[in-house]
Amino acid sequence: MWFTFSTMSPILTAIFRCVPHDQRSFAISLQVLFVRLLGTTPGPIFLGAIIDSSCDVWQNTCGKQGSCWIYNKTDLGLRIMVWWICLKVLGLIFLFLAAKFYKPRKESTEIKVSQPESVKAQNKFDREIEFTKL
Repeated sequence: MWFTFSTMSPILTAIFRCVPHDQRSFAISLQVLFVRLLGTTPGPIFLGAIIDSSCDVWQNTCGKQGSCWIYNKTDLGLRIMVWWICLKVLGLIFLFLAAKFYKPRKESTEIKVSQPESVKAQNKFDREIEFTKL
C-alpha cells in the first residue's frame, strides 16, 4: 500500500508547481483521465497474462484449452508482487527524472484577481470624492 500511495502526493505537487494557477484543475483532470485510461485498459490484460502464466493444470475439452483448474499460489503471488513493484519503481524513476530536469518559469507566482467593472467604477468614484475633500 505504501508503494501505491507514495507516487500520488509527488504527482499533485508537481502539477501545482508546474502548471499556472488558472489551469491547475484542468491539469489534474487530465492526469486522472490518463491514469484511469492507462490503468484500466491494459492493466487487466497484463494481470490476466500473469495469472495465466502461473497455471499448473488447464481444463481440456475436445482439444481446446479451457479454464485453469490449479494455480501455483507461490508463483502467482511472486509474479504479481514483482509486477506491481516494477510499475511503482518505474513511476518513481519518472518522478525523479521530472524533478531533475524541471526548469521553473520566470513568471510571477502572484494570483491576479480581477474586479468587475461596477467595483472599478465605485473605486474611481470614491477616489474622486476623497480628492474633492482635499
